[in-house]
Amino acid sequence: MIYCLIFFLAFWAGFSVRRASLCLVRATHEIIDHKPPKTIFFVVQAMMVALSITIPAMILFPEKIFLAQSYSISPYLLVGACLYGVGASVNGACALGTLNKLMNGKIEYIASILGISLGFFIFFNYSTHGFSTRVR
Repeated sequence: MIYCLIFFLAFWAGFSVRRASLCLVRATHEIIDHKPPKTIFFVVQAMMVALSITIPAMILFPEKIFLAQSYSISPYLLVGACLYGVGASVNGACALGTLNKLMNGKIEYIASILGISLGFFIFFNYSTHGFSTRVR
């Protein structure tokens, strides 16, 4: 039963991403260009919906549902976040926006996926922090 729920939620998330305006790059540009911040409103709304599902699920099923692992703030994190921000700005899309553009047939965004993969490879092979802390 849980797998049916997971499949439904994954399908719903994928379906919604293609139709929603959840790109933080767009939200940032709206704020910088002094436009009405519609996108950031949609992002906050999506966060509230996610929290309204996640928190009760964590309370009802504490042994099965927990938050993602967490990392302390480090120079590696700050450098990585800055590189990600620069990449998103140059690319004109965040990670979800990039996937959306790829799904729409814009193959020139494939370099972003390669960059994300390279970042994960570097993290898992050269990071001294690893996955050490689980937040409950």
